[in-house]
Amino acid sequence: MAIKAIKGSIHSPWTINLIIRDILHYMKQMTQVSLSNNYREANLAIDWLAKLGHELPSLTTWGSSPSPELRAILGVDMMDELL
Repeated sequence: MAIKAIKGSIHSPWTINLIIRDILHYMKQMTQVSLSNNYREANLAIDWLAKLGHELPSLTTWGSSPSPELRAILGVDMMDELL
């Protein structure tokens, strides 16, 4: 839905309207932009982060290194890319 909203195919819901406007603003500053949709389940790290985001009670700041669990997931994702 977000990509369709950015491309102007659909009207974005008010809950993400400001984010869509920010994305469009930054895209105008770039010479070439390509948008594609990857399902969360196809990217283990994004899926893990999205689930974690729903569980956290408030804003969380991470240090310079991801958690050991996320590092393991990133390693698996990277190996899939190499295959």
